[in-house]
Amino acid sequence: MDYEHLSRIAVFIEQVSVDEKNYDYGEFSSFIETTENALYLHLCNLQIVIHSLHSTISDYVKRDVMDASLRTLTKRSERYMRDFVIFHTAKHFGKYLEEKYEDLLRSYVIMGIKP
Repeated sequence: MDYEHLSRIAVFIEQVSVDEKNYDYGEFSSFIETTENALYLHLCNLQIVIHSLHSTISDYVKRDVMDASLRTLTKRSERYMRDFVIFHTAKHFGKYLEEKYEDLLRSYVIMGIKP
């Protein structure tokens, strides 16, 4: 489920990146690119863990999870509001994952299992 949620966030951040290049001056491009790269790295790591546990990802997220109306915003204020919601959501989900996996790691340590 975490993989699916991260994949959904990746779809939305990808659109932010596209719009930054097409509509704006690129002043946030490096921040967005850094965010995208970190997100893809986490997705890759999570996929490796999933496969190492002999499990599979049941449904890969497709780009159509993002409604077309959110992809075609031409007003800057609307795009900025959309982008704020995307990054705000991503930030909170990232914090949730950090806490979740730190707790899991602590549990392993307490039980004497080497991660």
